[in-house]
Amino acid sequence: MLLPGPWPIIPWLFLLTSPQANLDSKASQEIMGIFQKMHQAQRTIVLVTHEPEIAAYARRVLYFRDGEIVREEVNDELR
Repeated sequence: MLLPGPWPIIPWLFLLTSPQANLDSKASQEIMGIFQKMHQAQRTIVLVTHEPEIAAYARRVLYFRDGEIVREEVNDELR
């Protein structure tokens, strides 16, 4: 699901919020596989999720509290 708003068209940037919401486990993995392929094709994906299993797909994870970054993790071993 794309974030609503007046975002300029940038073909290499994708902003998503909980794209796997309301999907079963298999469909969620398929969606994340698509995002992995997009990343390999030099696309930037900004994904917002509350699910650690989904965040595990990311190379960089930022944790927010009260609108501020409280922790950052870098994952060199992607799924």
